Amino acid sequence: MVKSLQMKQMSKDRERIRDFQRKLYLKAKQDKEFRFYVLYDKIRDKRFLKEAYKRVKTNKEIKRKNETFRYTYNKGQSGTNVM
Repeated sequence: MVKSLQMKQMSKDRERIRDFQRKLYLKAKQDKEFRFYVLYDKIRDKRFLKEAYKRVKTNKEIKRKNETFRYTYNKGQSGTNVM
């Protein structure tokens, strides 16, 4: 029960952050001269920090898997002679 509530909260947080990112993107495209001086309090929010950490961790894991695949693929290819 507790885990399901946590999952719902995490998905809500993810949606809120994605919505916020979309709004920032649209504002930046709409007004090229606009400066986002007030974002510091938003970025320090616990939800933003947790989501950012998850994304960085996921990206590192994906990169590590890709490097491992590339290494094993290249290792297998180096010993074969193709005519």
